[in-house]
Amino acid sequence: MFDALIYLKLGWRNLWLHPMRTGLTVAALATGIAALTFLSAMNDGWMQQIRENFALTLIGHIQIHAQGFEQSRRLRDHIHSVDAVARLLNDTPGIQAWTARIRVSGLASSAGASAGAQVYGVLPSRERSISRLADFVTRGRWLRETDDRAVVLGSGLADRLQVGLGDKVVLMVALPDGDIASEVFRVRGLLHSGVLDIDDLLAVAPLRRVRAWLGMPTAATDLVLRVGDFGQVGKVASRLRQALARKRPGGQALEVLTWSEIDPMAEQWSQFADAYSWVILGVVILVVLAEVVNTMLMSMHERIPEFG
Repeated sequence: MFDALIYLKLGWRNLWLHPMRTGLTVAALATGIAALTFLSAMNDGWMQQIRENFALTLIGHIQIHAQGFEQSRRLRDHIHSVDAVARLLNDTPGIQAWTARIRVSGLASSAGASAGAQVYGVLPSRERSISRLADFVTRGRWLRETDDRAVVLGSGLADRLQVGLGDKVVLMVALPDGDIASEVFRVRGLLHSGVLDIDDLLAVAPLRRVRAWLGMPTAATDLVLRVGDFGQVGKVASRLRQALARKRPGGQALEVLTWSEIDPMAEQWSQFADAYSWVILGVVILVVLAEVVNTMLMSMHERIPEFG
């Protein structure tokens, strides 16, 4: 106890041997700790926002498909009855909103050109609560529930087709039985997201019209979900997998995929960005440690004649 008091007194006197140096060291430590706290919090928020923005651009937090659809992308691998699954989704805690889509690759044609397209049939009002597609509309307007043969095109696709607002486009796709079906739509809006796969390929039409066109009145290829808490995506997906395996709504095998499972590259990119942020934090830590070590070495060097 006596030795501890002596060391405490020596330490206290040593601190005030050079008040300015002590003040600078305390200021450096306080600044470093504040910077680390701020950068760590900013990094956590930034990474969550990146993942959230990516998921809500188009794909949602979670998607439900017929078994094998995500690999085959064929219309015949579709969910037969959305209503059967809807009851389960409405009873599952953690789901903030959901919508049904039909997604199919096809060909878009105008009077002057043709181009490959990714055709989406969506529920206009429900889609607003799931994705940000409506926010990306830069010309014209988003779809309305009363629209019939309206379509919203990606800006790049519209440029390739050489069409604008009010022009007609013909969409052509393969039906589940292999036959080819085409339908005429009128351009009501153009969207620009900055994502090439969306801007250069997307053609969005009302789900009601797409179902009638394809002869799939109660079907969907995707059920897209948004959860209330992004951190609970994995738990909600696991809960859904168990419920779907147990109840098999419509007597059909369904698969549940999270946004990171649908696009692993996006998850890898976010992990890289996260690692880069930790490198920045490491540099700040090294700077603070260098300041503290430098102060200690200077103090020891000055006391060498005293200690011998």
